[in-house]
Amino acid sequence: MSASVKSSRSWPSPAVHGLPGNRTSIGAALVDTANEVSSGVGLGVAGTVLAALFTGTVASRPWSTLQVAEFREAVTISGGVLTVAAAVFVGWAMLRTRRRGLEDVSVTQAAPATPARGRCGRGCGAAGTGAPASRGTP
Repeated sequence: MSASVKSSRSWPSPAVHGLPGNRTSIGAALVDTANEVSSGVGLGVAGTVLAALFTGTVASRPWSTLQVAEFREAVTISGGVLTVAAAVFVGWAMLRTRRRGLEDVSVTQAAPATPARGRCGRGCGAAGTGAPASRGTP
């Protein structure tokens, strides 16, 4: 009897669930890229704050009481900066999404939805293009 091992990472990402089946690979790649970029920015911000506030070398041993205090202050400040930056980005995204959602509602109400039909009038072909459906190889 084999035990199933559950990964700590939920895959696919919840961000990918809303995508059509033929777009999940690009969605997963975008989520992965966003994770990599945000990790790099976070590391850059934390390193910059640490370099600005810490005297001496981080690798030197033993640290003085002043260095320990500077390190703690640098970690606290960089954590605060990253938290504020994340809150600003989340707020911006919420406002942008809310505005876009309202625009979508007004467009939907202004133009009634009609079913997409091809030239044949029965929904054949690519939706709304009027192109005939593919019948295989010529």
